[in-house]
Amino acid sequence: MRALCPEYEAQMGGRYSVSHGLLDNFFDETKEITEYRLAQARGRSTLGVDGFTDRRGRGTLNFTRSKPGIATYLSTKWFGRRQHTGENHGKEIEEFIGTSKEDIAVASDNTANMATMRSYLMERFPWLFYIKCCVHIFDLLIEGVAGVGGLKEIVAEYCFVVDFILRYGLIKEAFEDHRQSIYGPQHIGLRSIPSTRFSYADLMVFSVHSNKAASLALLDDGLAVWFSLPHSILTSGYLRYVQYARV
Repeated sequence: MRALCPEYEAQMGGRYSVSHGLLDNFFDETKEITEYRLAQARGRSTLGVDGFTDRRGRGTLNFTRSKPGIATYLSTKWFGRRQHTGENHGKEIEEFIGTSKEDIAVASDNTANMATMRSYLMERFPWLFYIKCCVHIFDLLIEGVAGVGGLKEIVAEYCFVVDFILRYGLIKEAFEDHRQSIYGPQHIGLRSIPSTRFSYADLMVFSVHSNKAASLALLDDGLAVWFSLPHSILTSGYLRYVQYARV
C-alpha cells in the first residue's frame, strides 16, 4: 500500500483494521462519492455492458453507469457455460434499470448474447435507447474487408513477423536493444493483434514498418542469437523472416 498509494497509508491503521472491514468500508465510501458525483452531473445516464468469454465458455459481465464527463462502475457478474445466455444477462441488468428512473440508454457490443439481451430488455423497457458499440461494428467491417483480395494473407505475414520476434526471449531482447539504440526508448514497439480486435491490424502493420531498421539489424547479430533457436524454428521461421526483412 505504501508503494501503490502512499497518502492512504496513514488511514490504514494496524493489522486488525486491515483484516476487519477496511476494504469494505473503503468500497462503501468510494461508491457513495461516485454516486453523488453521478447524481450531480447533468443529463440522464447510460448503462454500459461489456463481457468476456473464456475458451471454456464461461463468461463475465461488467456493468457501468455513465453521464457526460463521468463513468462509474456498478458490478461484475460471473456466468457458467449454461448460464451464459442473453436472457440471463438481461435479467442482471434489469435489476439496475428497475432501481433508477434516470436511465436513457443501454450500450453493449454486437455479440449474439448481447442481441438476445437487447430483445429481452426491449420488451420490458421500450422507452430506452439501445446502442450497439460502434467500435465493435467497425472491427467487424475491417475484418470483412481484410478477407478480400489477398489482404488476409498480407496481414498474416505481419502477424508472423511480430510473433516471431516477441515469442523468443533472446530474439526479443536483441530487437529491443536495437529499437532503443536506433529510435530511442520512447519509440513505438511491436504490437500484436488480438484475435477479437481485428481493427488493431493497422496499428500492427504501422509498428512493423516503424521498426524496419531494428528488424533488419537483427539479421546482423550473428550466430549467437539465431542459433539459440530450436533447429525446426531456425530452418523454417528464420528463412521466412529473412525473406520479409530483406524486402
